[in-house]
Amino acid sequence: MNPEKSFYPPEAGSNPLQEPLSVTEIFMHPMKDRDLWWKLIMVTLIGNIPFIGWVYAMGYTVEYLKNIITRRNNRGLPKWGDMEICLSKGWQPFIAYMVFSFILLLITVAVFIPFMGSIMSLYQQMINDINMTDIQRGDPISLGDPQQMIKFIISMMTPILIASCFALYFFHLSPVLLGLYAEDDRFVSLFDLGRATSMVLADVGYFSTVTLGFMGFSFVVILVIILICFIPVIGWILSLFLPILGTTLLWIGFISAYGEFYYRTRNKI
Repeated sequence: MNPEKSFYPPEAGSNPLQEPLSVTEIFMHPMKDRDLWWKLIMVTLIGNIPFIGWVYAMGYTVEYLKNIITRRNNRGLPKWGDMEICLSKGWQPFIAYMVFSFILLLITVAVFIPFMGSIMSLYQQMINDINMTDIQRGDPISLGDPQQMIKFIISMMTPILIASCFALYFFHLSPVLLGLYAEDDRFVSLFDLGRATSMVLADVGYFSTVTLGFMGFSFVVILVIILICFIPVIGWILSLFLPILGTTLLWIGFISAYGEFYYRTRNKI
């Protein structure tokens, strides 16, 4: 693909194509795109089309990561209209996403199975402890021994926490895996968890920094959306579609953050 004409204004006093960005610049750089809102709207509309749109969104993400990694188009967002390129680049990551989703489902089921016996036993004890006479009279319901309640909560939360850890692991590695794919265009790179994990371990400090930066960015975006939606009439109208656009903006910030991490860390392993 021929290099795109940059939609970004020139930046004096620095070489943005080579120097790593600061945490603030990571999230502010996409905002400099003169067509940001138009791209947000179109990518959101296309990306919400079942299957085809999801493949397109994956391909658009890969193209954006490639811009970040190679500093192509001044590290900017791709044009939204490159449908053929986005679809051709998106179907392999989409398949990998489905595979990982199925693996996470299996892990969740496998984690819950050892706890099911104790969960059902504690649940049955709690049901037996409920005083049905109190219920019939409308009195406050007593769930019996508080220790039983605590044991039940712990039995429920333990597998949920374990499954959540695996989900977070895959979630934070996903842009790194997509970065590997964007760089070498090999399907197997989407499953190279060992190399992706090694990259994270090679610079845990910066990985933590971009993670905290993304959390702060998310808080600001969500807060602004909430405040706008509370504006009488105009805010109520905007509330119909602004949260969806906000989700796309958060996704752009997420890819920008971890794409920059990939750019900075890829030569350390």
